[in-house]
Amino acid sequence: MEAVELPQACRRIIATVLSILLAFISFTAHADNWALDCHSGLGRVEFSDPHHATLVVSSNQITISSNVILADGTYSFFYAEPEDLGRGGMMLKWDSFSKKNPIATGKLLEDGGMLFTWNGFYDSVAESDIWADDADYVLQTNQHTMNLEHCGD
Repeated sequence: MEAVELPQACRRIIATVLSILLAFISFTAHADNWALDCHSGLGRVEFSDPHHATLVVSSNQITISSNVILADGTYSFFYAEPEDLGRGGMMLKWDSFSKKNPIATGKLLEDGGMLFTWNGFYDSVAESDIWADDADYVLQTNQHTMNLEHCGD
């Protein structure tokens, strides 16, 4: 029997689908985490299951829980509630933050890392983003989009 050569576009689609399936399977098997710096935990994103993650937004100031939705290979993180707050975090009006606007997005990379974009919290009352430029993710990289390293489970 002779092998059939698939067009390059079909091979790319199949490779993309397989990488998404492998990423999903790895998340269903166990929790996983990423960070700007795995050793210190700076800018940590830690999945407890495929639909929930803890984000260390600002060390010793803001750690939150988030709801996570995976669509088209991109994880969208939605603010759920504060988990641990320092003095700076206690000053924010958590009740006015939207739970419907994504605070961040992430896409798994071939090297195991995550391309992560921090948006900030959307204040529904003020109709503006809060803590968009003050999160460790942005302060450490001077960008809203950065690569997080895979830290394992």
